[in-house]
Amino acid sequence: MRTRGSQIKAYELSTLGGTQVMLLIVSETGNVSTFATQKLQPIITSEEGKALIQMCLNSPDSCPSLSDNSGDPLSATGFEETDNIDVYHDSKILHKRKKNMAQVTTNTVETITITRPLKVIALICGLIVIVLMLMTLTSTDWLLSAGWRQGLFSHCIALHAPTPLPFNVPNNGPDCYPTREVGYIRVAAALCIVTLVTDIVATLLTGLGLRSKDQRTKYKFYRVAVYVMLLSLLSLLIALIVYPVCFAAELNLGNRTVWEFGWAYGVGWGAGIFLFGAVVLLLCNKESEEIYYKERKVTSSA
Repeated sequence: MRTRGSQIKAYELSTLGGTQVMLLIVSETGNVSTFATQKLQPIITSEEGKALIQMCLNSPDSCPSLSDNSGDPLSATGFEETDNIDVYHDSKILHKRKKNMAQVTTNTVETITITRPLKVIALICGLIVIVLMLMTLTSTDWLLSAGWRQGLFSHCIALHAPTPLPFNVPNNGPDCYPTREVGYIRVAAALCIVTLVTDIVATLLTGLGLRSKDQRTKYKFYRVAVYVMLLSLLSLLIALIVYPVCFAAELNLGNRTVWEFGWAYGVGWGAGIFLFGAVVLLLCNKESEEIYYKERKVTSSA
């Protein structure tokens, strides 16, 4: 049984022998209820005890003494009046309140942010894309044929390469030279650079979102990161599609019968897969999955 919002008067009674017991007097609309330890209960239920309780209620600063069966006089000391305290009709719990009589318990709601692994994986995907795009941009193994390697910024001629060279390029000896002045190669290179830059920005925003403690700021970072990463993905897909399509249009100038795309072109598609995965992870991880509310009781000294 619980009584809430009653007027409570608390007494700590001490005997001369050093024994301490607890007495609570609860007054509700004129009705008086008492709660005490088992040692004190027989005393306060007596006629003399009832008189003591009534006098303490009327004049708390001048409580008289009361003797128990052992002959030790009891005196009320440490009087304290409190409001809005939960009182339990349980001698064990009441005994605990003896120790916590001068403490106040309040309930607080804590906001707990749990970092979900999906956003961490999205960050890792962004970092992997940076590495893959650097490999793709610096490689000359986009397009391969006999004695010929072509990348986005340069092409290389192998030793003893069959002539004529592809696309009627002058044979200046085995070496690497700046790429041909062809529109689709320049467009693909520019789009891959855009992909690298935007992915770096999106990855940085994702990291800032993971680090931020403010929920509004956190999800602003995530939302912008998704848009930037989508731009990065679209740029890469356009580059990977434009390059082979436009190359097929000038295939008759290749002077080779066998052509194949190198590992660098495949790495570009790998970067696209990781970009797509990062976008999906950022979109799927909703706000409600990260925020939890926990009620906590805080006890402080009065």
